[in-house]
Amino acid sequence: MRVLGVIPARGGSVGVKRKNIRLIGGKPLISYTIKEAHKSQLLTDVCVSTEDEEIASVAKEYGANVPFVRPLHLAPDVPSEWVVEHALTFFEDQGIKYDAVMLLQPTSPFRSASTIDSCINILKQSQNLTSVLTGHNIEAARPEWMFRINKNGKIEPYVQELNGKAREFFELTARQELETLYRPDGNIFLARVDTFKETGALVTNDCGYFEPENIIEQFDIDTELELAIANFLAENKDSLFR
Repeated sequence: MRVLGVIPARGGSVGVKRKNIRLIGGKPLISYTIKEAHKSQLLTDVCVSTEDEEIASVAKEYGANVPFVRPLHLAPDVPSEWVVEHALTFFEDQGIKYDAVMLLQPTSPFRSASTIDSCINILKQSQNLTSVLTGHNIEAARPEWMFRINKNGKIEPYVQELNGKAREFFELTARQELETLYRPDGNIFLARVDTFKETGALVTNDCGYFEPENIIEQFDIDTELELAIANFLAENKDSLFR
């Protein structure tokens, strides 16, 4: 299976300015994803998609392939699928085709090469799956414990039905009574190219799931606070996560 890894890194990040090249653990954020992508045994090729000269220069410094300048119409906060589609089209125009494509967002700096390869193996070995994503079991922030404010300023349960019964009022339900739920962590999105072209989606109806063993891989950076936490984790992860 020929798999292209696409690392999207635009210059105009909103939540954290210049996020992709901000330092965590003394290294640019994007370098962590580049390093693990290069360590992967199953990614055929990896490219960085950016319109920003400084980000491109930093990416190349850490050994990344930056084969094109991302068009300016894809520089704003556009769907990641558009960025992936552009990268695939670029390589196809060069006569290079892939069976699958993987989105590797730099905002998940603790993603491991083994997780990358595990996801590829799941897709590779399945006859039925057309995509794979990473995620984790959620025990906190349950939707059953959430409520909305109605037009009268009173709370009402967000989940209207629980265990097959309508909920007439909001109440906290014991964790052991709740169904196990999962949420994507933004770590990896992998899809077969033919299905991606048909649907324009990285997460398809026939999507598989992989949960990284190390909880630190779930960490995703969207705010300055999360960047500061990531810096602490990068400097202490060997002692914190053995």
